[in-house]
Amino acid sequence: MAKSPLISSPFQQNRVQFDRIDHFRSYSVQKMENNEKKPKTKSIPLVIPPGWEPKEKVLNRLWKEIESGERELNLAEIEGILTGLTSEEIRYACLHQRYSKLMIRVVKGMETKSIPYILKFFPPNKDSKVMFESADGGKVVTAILSRVPFDHRAIAFLKDEIMKEAVNISKSEGTSGGVLTLQKFIEECDEDTLTQLLVLLKNEIARLPEENHLLLFKLMERSRNTKHYDIIYRGLKGRMVQFCKHKYTKMISVFLFDFPPQYLEDSLDEIFPHLKELSMDPTGCTTVQAIIDGVDPNKVQVFVDKLFPHILELSHHQFGHFVVQKLIQVCSSNKILDELAPHLIELYTHESGTFVAQELMRRCNDPEQYKILAEALKGKVGKISHEDSYKGIAFKLLDFPLKYSSFAFQEVLPQFSDDDLKNISMDTTIERASAAQLVRIIESLSPHFVELSSSLWGSLVVQKLIEKCNEPIHYLIILKGLRGKIVQFCKSKSSKFFVPKILEFPPQYYDIFIKEINTHLKELSMDVNGIVSMQNVIKKSSQEQLTSVLRELSPHFLELSTHQFGNLVLFDLSKSCSTPINYRIMSDALRGKIVQLCKSKSYTTLGYLLRFPPEHCNFVMEEILPNLKKLSMDANGCLSIQSVIEKADDQRFGEILRNISPHLLDLFTHEYGSYVVKKLISESKEPLHYEIISNGLKGTTIELCKSRFSNVALKHLLGFPPKYSDFVVDEVLPNLPALSMDVNATLAIQNIVGNANTEQKGRLLNRCTDHFYELSVNKFGTFVLQKLISSCTSPSQTTIIKGLMRVHGKKMSQNAFGCYAVEEYLKTYPSEPSFITQHYRPK
Repeated sequence: MAKSPLISSPFQQNRVQFDRIDHFRSYSVQKMENNEKKPKTKSIPLVIPPGWEPKEKVLNRLWKEIESGERELNLAEIEGILTGLTSEEIRYACLHQRYSKLMIRVVKGMETKSIPYILKFFPPNKDSKVMFESADGGKVVTAILSRVPFDHRAIAFLKDEIMKEAVNISKSEGTSGGVLTLQKFIEECDEDTLTQLLVLLKNEIARLPEENHLLLFKLMERSRNTKHYDIIYRGLKGRMVQFCKHKYTKMISVFLFDFPPQYLEDSLDEIFPHLKELSMDPTGCTTVQAIIDGVDPNKVQVFVDKLFPHILELSHHQFGHFVVQKLIQVCSSNKILDELAPHLIELYTHESGTFVAQELMRRCNDPEQYKILAEALKGKVGKISHEDSYKGIAFKLLDFPLKYSSFAFQEVLPQFSDDDLKNISMDTTIERASAAQLVRIIESLSPHFVELSSSLWGSLVVQKLIEKCNEPIHYLIILKGLRGKIVQFCKSKSSKFFVPKILEFPPQYYDIFIKEINTHLKELSMDVNGIVSMQNVIKKSSQEQLTSVLRELSPHFLELSTHQFGNLVLFDLSKSCSTPINYRIMSDALRGKIVQLCKSKSYTTLGYLLRFPPEHCNFVMEEILPNLKKLSMDANGCLSIQSVIEKADDQRFGEILRNISPHLLDLFTHEYGSYVVKKLISESKEPLHYEIISNGLKGTTIELCKSRFSNVALKHLLGFPPKYSDFVVDEVLPNLPALSMDVNATLAIQNIVGNANTEQKGRLLNRCTDHFYELSVNKFGTFVLQKLISSCTSPSQTTIIKGLMRVHGKKMSQNAFGCYAVEEYLKTYPSEPSFITQHYRPK
């Protein structure tokens, strides 16, 4: 028995991608379809055809694979399904919820030669309308209408059936298949067929159920001649207001603007008496806006005139305010502005009216409009601008030309927070101001500089204003506004931006500024923000002005020296002094207090004191030298002594060296003192200096090596000429293996090896030859050995190392610590013979 073509079809390979049925629809139409309520599905009783069970299993398995994305139908499979199923079975599959989806795929995948098979979908003596009355069958019919050319004879009977049932389908509320089929039929039919369909439906257009709105939309969209337009217009005449309240405004806009103009004119005559009603309707207001957008601009005034008596009421309405905004946008006259300007404050607090008020402010663009709004708001904005509801008015008002908004600077800005100020384009406002307008802005804001400067965006406003100042009148107004508040002004977070600008004012105005802060210098010097102002004052001051600052602060020098911020002022003062009187004031104030100053945070100040003329700085050394050891061992004192060493001339350096040499060992092994010795060694440049240090350290090298603080200083000590540094190697050699394996001394030995000269390295290497393997396998000794291998590069030293590695290399490579030395050796000598590499195993 021959197998059924369905069963024998090759269900594999050749995946086919199909376009969506409605690929040509616009986004808005798709959205309408998506938002449409899904009507109830009419229940169609299904009778299982005989012999269906074996074919059902194959179809079921095939659909599961397609639904899961594992495969797509190919042409051979489609042919197999169409030839392998009887008409009864195809009809059953089309009406079945699951298999209808498979049949849609079959229809979409058919080629032209397969189209005659469509007749199998509608067997003779069967009620064909059942196919599109069913939700699932209707989808299959829709796919057929999409796939088969409209004039093809295979669907001629289907077209006749749809035309017969068109009126009943348009009235239906309980089925979805028929409505879907009719929509697709309208899309695909030719112009003559559409005319016939419109004639059939002309009495139903005005009575279409709400859920069938897409039928009417498709009819409107396809209409192409006067006869079509007349039928649709007659169907809607007398129901235009209800039609405008339809929730799908896309359909309304097609009718009003895609149809010839005479239909719009006639429709507007019906709409105008109900314009207020429509403006206050949830969907009607959208229709009114669409009409206003679409009509000739000359006719917009008619809408304004019709709605003008209700303009304030509509502005407060939850839907009407949209229409008012649209009128403001398109209307060129000031009629609406004149009516609403006195109510602007009231509108701004209303949940709907606020949008109208904002639109009014936004649309202002000529002097007459600015004048109307400024007169309506003057004297009112300042009283309410601190309330969030009203801030929008102030924001927009400050963007107006200064001729109309200058009053707002005085009323509004002082009450704004930082978040408010960042929303104002003050840079643009100040930049475009004329000289007279700039004076008015400065007069308005200068009394509020302190409040504004306390916030980020307010400070930018102040900074911009000060930058623009270039006339004597500007300087006077600013300083007058700041009178009595300059100290508070200098303590603001953003003083670093605008205090330097004020200090660039001409001297006569700068003196006014200095005079007021003169009695608050200590207070400013110890303030986290005031310190920046003080540093700017010192930097910008002349020597005469600096004299007054020094006299005011001199009694507090010691207190300032111990303060987190005050010590910075003391440093800047010492650095800026350049006249005898200023040298004298500062030296007199610090005389007898140098030891205390050294222990404070002002260690950098001492270096600049030593640059004063000798008669004003000798006292510094006189007070430091007797306390040199004590200060060198202090946390802050050691920093002060290092600063003194760095800034000292040759004579003073020699004095420090001679006084500290008896204590070198103590300092060398001290946590803080070691830094002082390191600074002394690194700053030593003369043979006398080398001799003093080497004589002070001879005989102490072993002890130095075992100190955890001295290894860096030893490194610098080996930078001395050999005559003065050989003693380090001489003293280390006898105990070199033991020191190399000592937990504290190993770092010092590594520094000595790394910084020794070639001759000294040779001596160190020779001393280690007898202990080469012992060092390599020690936890600390291996590091010294690695340093020797990498730094000993002379031919004789290389020969010794290679010989030792030939003897000990194999054992070293197999040890947990020795392998590190082998690795260093291979890095230094990459062309090493195989007797090493064959035993070496990388760690």
